[in-house]
Amino acid sequence: MPGCGTHNYTNINRAKIESMLDELIARGCIIAGHNPWDVATHHHGITLRAEWNEVASTMTVSITRRNWYVPHETIWSNVDLLMLHM
Repeated sequence: MPGCGTHNYTNINRAKIESMLDELIARGCIIAGHNPWDVATHHHGITLRAEWNEVASTMTVSITRRNWYVPHETIWSNVDLLMLHM
């Protein structure tokens, strides 16, 4: 999605991935695929794509869709908070 960008997260290991996926599922998200993962949040049309580089221990997350009224800063604030607690 133009203007929404991509965020990169470091120190991501398999345990953090599993924890993140469990949390997303607990929040009602539907997850498709396996690295990359497509996440349908079922909130305000928001969908995300996450890709993990196991060798570098990094994860890249991109907003792939959102309703027009949802500021991308709000989405990133929530994603950053989730990643911080993983």
